[in-house]
Amino acid sequence: MKLNFLIIVLLTNSIAVFSQAINSTISKNDLATCKIENEKLKQENEYLKKSLNILQPIKSVEQDGLEFKLIKCEGKIKEQTINLTFILTSHKANDEFQFVSSQTIDVQGNDFSTYEINLGDKGMRNSLFTDTPVQTKIVFNKVLPSTKKLKLLNVKYYGVGAFKEGYFEFKDLEVIWR
Repeated sequence: MKLNFLIIVLLTNSIAVFSQAINSTISKNDLATCKIENEKLKQENEYLKKSLNILQPIKSVEQDGLEFKLIKCEGKIKEQTINLTFILTSHKANDEFQFVSSQTIDVQGNDFSTYEINLGDKGMRNSLFTDTPVQTKIVFNKVLPSTKKLKLLNVKYYGVGAFKEGYFEFKDLEVIWR
C-alpha cells in the first residue's frame, strides 16, 4: 500500500514537473512570437509616422471650396526640372475640375511657365469627389539648379460645373535639389 502511495506521489510530481516544462516551452514560444509581432508593429508605426510627415503641407490655401496643399517642391538636377506636388481636395459636390496653366518666378526674376500639370493619373482635367484628396503634380522644365527659391507660384484653373474660374498663389518656396 505504501508502495502504491509512493508511486502515485512520484507520478504526480513527474506530471507536475513535465507540465511546467511544457508551459515554460509554450511561454518561450509565445514570447518569441510576441517579440516578432511587436517588431513588425514598430516598423509599421514608423512607416505610418513617415507617411504622415510626407503629407505635411509646406504651404496651403483654401478658397471657393477648394483646398490646395503644397507637399513637395523638389528640383531634379539631371533633368533640370522643378516638380511641385500638391494635394487638392474639393469640399463641394462631385464635379469636373481643370487646370489652365502655371507660372513661377524665381528670386532672380526668371519666369517659367508650364502646361505640364497632372491631376491624379489624368492630365489637366479630372473628376473631383467631395472631401477626397487627389495628388496633383506640376513640372517646370529648363530650370537650372542654381534656382534655390521660387518667389512666386501662380496656378490658374477653369470654372467647370460647381467651380468658378480662378487661381491660387504661393510665395517664397524653397527648392530642394536632388
